[in-house]
Amino acid sequence: PALYKGIAEAHARDEARKAGLLLVSPSPLPHPSRLLPDNRLRLAYLSTDLGDHPVGHQAWFWAHDTAQFDLHLLALSSNDGSVWWQRTAAMVPEGNFHELGKIGLQTSTATVAQQVNSLGVHILITLNGWTAGNQVDLLALRPAPLQV
Repeated sequence: PALYKGIAEAHARDEARKAGLLLVSPSPLPHPSRLLPDNRLRLAYLSTDLGDHPVGHQAWFWAHDTAQFDLHLLALSSNDGSVWWQRTAAMVPEGNFHELGKIGLQTSTATVAQQVNSLGVHILITLNGWTAGNQVDLLALRPAPLQV
């Protein structure tokens, strides 16, 4: 029981630290109010697992209708050198695969929120959910008007 209490307290301290960082973040980020000039929506997927991981193995990003969507992939990790990373990156147009780095090691939550927002993303979809590497604190900064 003492071990579990210690783990819970450490987790609570870490979450409080992250919440404190969010409280001092800049004012709400501006969102795009219109479609792109060619009437498409900018859609972005955010994940820590776009390389050699089941998410990368099952990637289906190529199936989007490019007439309706300008698709971007946002990697919250570094290139793992796998064929899966290269394959996933090739599923979007050149320049639309963004290696943003691991939050807490190579970048910060606020920096990634600014980067996502500067892309003018209309719909941001996270592929991590509540697993390791989740971006709940990033999503709290609302870098896109619609987040799933």
